[in-house]
Amino acid sequence: IITIGEMYLKAKVHKARMFRAAIDNVCRIVGHHDVLRCTDHMFEVRGKMPTEKQLDEIAVLPGLAKIYLANERDAGGIYGKAGPLGKLLREGAGGLPVLKDQPALVLMSGGIDSPVAAYRMMARGCFVNGVHFLNSTSDTGSVMYKNRLIAKILSRIQGNFTLKFVDISKLQSQIVAKIRPLNRTVMYKWFMLHIGTQIDDSYFIISGNSVGQVASQTVQNISGLYSTQTTKPVISPLIGSHKTEIIDTARRIGTFEPSIMEGADCCQYMMCKTGANLFIGKRAIRNGVRQIAPCDLPVTTEYFRDGELCQSTESTFHLHPFVLDDGNGVFATVPDGSSTTIVTSATNNEEADEDEDVESKPVYFDAAAGTMIHPDAIKAMLSAPHGNPNSIHQSGREARMAIEKVRADFSARLGVPSKDIIFTSGGTEGNNIALNGYEVIRDVWSHPSTIGNLAKLNKEDGTKRKPLGKVKVIDLVHHETGSINYNFSKPAGCDLLHVDAAQAITKIDFKQVDMSKVDSMTIVAHKFNGPEGVGVLYLKNAESRLPITFGGSQEGGIRPGTENVPAIVGMGAALRIDRSRSIHSEIEEYLVEQLTKLGCTVNSRGQTSGFIVHATLPEGMHNVNFVSYLSVTHKIEIGTGSACKTSDEENVSTYEFLGTEPVPLRRAIRLSYDFTVTQRDAERAVEGIKKTLQHFKTSATKSA
Repeated sequence: IITIGEMYLKAKVHKARMFRAAIDNVCRIVGHHDVLRCTDHMFEVRGKMPTEKQLDEIAVLPGLAKIYLANERDAGGIYGKAGPLGKLLREGAGGLPVLKDQPALVLMSGGIDSPVAAYRMMARGCFVNGVHFLNSTSDTGSVMYKNRLIAKILSRIQGNFTLKFVDISKLQSQIVAKIRPLNRTVMYKWFMLHIGTQIDDSYFIISGNSVGQVASQTVQNISGLYSTQTTKPVISPLIGSHKTEIIDTARRIGTFEPSIMEGADCCQYMMCKTGANLFIGKRAIRNGVRQIAPCDLPVTTEYFRDGELCQSTESTFHLHPFVLDDGNGVFATVPDGSSTTIVTSATNNEEADEDEDVESKPVYFDAAAGTMIHPDAIKAMLSAPHGNPNSIHQSGREARMAIEKVRADFSARLGVPSKDIIFTSGGTEGNNIALNGYEVIRDVWSHPSTIGNLAKLNKEDGTKRKPLGKVKVIDLVHHETGSINYNFSKPAGCDLLHVDAAQAITKIDFKQVDMSKVDSMTIVAHKFNGPEGVGVLYLKNAESRLPITFGGSQEGGIRPGTENVPAIVGMGAALRIDRSRSIHSEIEEYLVEQLTKLGCTVNSRGQTSGFIVHATLPEGMHNVNFVSYLSVTHKIEIGTGSACKTSDEENVSTYEFLGTEPVPLRRAIRLSYDFTVTQRDAERAVEGIKKTLQHFKTSATKSA
């Protein structure tokens, strides 16, 4: 016997519909339709007794009050006014059953609060769907996974659930580049609400904010600015709830465990960690919105039914020009990405936006992190043989021939036997194979993948493995400064020499490289206009080395697994590109001269490849903010250092390599390019850097 929750408070015309919804939900859980209405206050489930799991699921269905076990002996009065008799099995959720004609949208962070807020609104008769805003972090996979688990649970409660993942990395780049750090949290929240009101046909937005959260203190402020943009209210059903109460509800409905899984919640939460300006007003919001240009945001929509993912679709959400009326004037951004203020009743005395007279195509100066794949490589990949190169039929033989030709090309370029050329997934894997089991002697500024695995293995299992020998690691071309190292001498007692040539192939004259002294060398395709995820390892006497993976005989057993034929063929095509007309040396000279004039310190040591210029920004500059602003505002893309080290921690090792003391913190930038660079590219880069330097100097003066 199941009694209803608050339906008796409703008019008769609504109560019948709610009763039907409640019964349908119970039928869905128990898997049959032998569920009958008894009175205006209860219904009974006949036939097979629900399992304990089914009873738990029924207990969290909105609209139900109590669940009893009735039998013939003590069932007197079941159908009378006395109400149900029997053993109380579960306390129900109460409230109203979910009705599909009352849609709402919850802003899902991946944390504890938002699923509970959604559940609270389900118990008020709302049919809830969700939206999660993805930002550009390495946690994206974990965040999507935990939100999917939560979506599955919510779909079991209301039958189905739609979750939209909106990729706001383009918006994020603009906010980081153009908005002051303490104002970013509020701007993120503003745009979440702005997108949420347009992305579906829900009646209102559900926010999981609870008392004590930074974001909750801005909800009223932001939604108050919304009157000119939407009629959808923003509801925070958890305001006034104690955290323990929220956690108890999360445990009851089953969302607590996935909510506390590893993975950053959302971009707005991440920004809270650096603080937020809780007193930001309408003018600051308006000024922030003015700086954000419309853009297309990728959307993944996933449909869940009864705890299972049923369908997934891809679409694009266009962040339209938006209008904000502060009572004095109407502000708007226009579709071409520029901004304007349309004054209707007051004079606008604010400064005009900076003139962004830039060409439409971004200038890419981060080739040391990864070059743009060349059209010749793409063409070769699309026409590569489709067979397994380890098969003996015609297609397999064609695939084998294709990759063996590439092996021969690298053999000829390096002047080493082709049997010692091994195809890998890139530099990191190549370095790990070459150094497997050896004691590594390296400089602190070498690439982190050259640390070796011996110490890590010993630490993990507490053993003391005897190294196979000692190996010296050198960078043929330094990945931060472009400095060339032709000194292949080994220290006393060192058995082998390993060369990291990721930044060297096609960029220096390999005739000057004494390969007779080299025991192993790594090469990476995406550093010379080839595809990502493929590389070459030269391994002298490979048959005597230990693999790091097992299970096949491919690549001499050193790197087992079916070879990536299209990627290898694309890498071979990239190696064969004619680079004789490259003007990289002239570009290096120009950049060094111009950056010095702009007050930057250019850092180098010895002979360089000519493809990398490392510099230090003037004092008072922050390289992350600088690079972000330069990219979004002027469409110039440079780096702050190695992409494998990009994080909050400083790349101090580069300055140790340069011998610079004291180390300038968070001021390093790196301009790197390939053979396709033009003089106009360099001029645009310098022009953008000049304007960005001036922007931050002006901002610092105003702040002071």
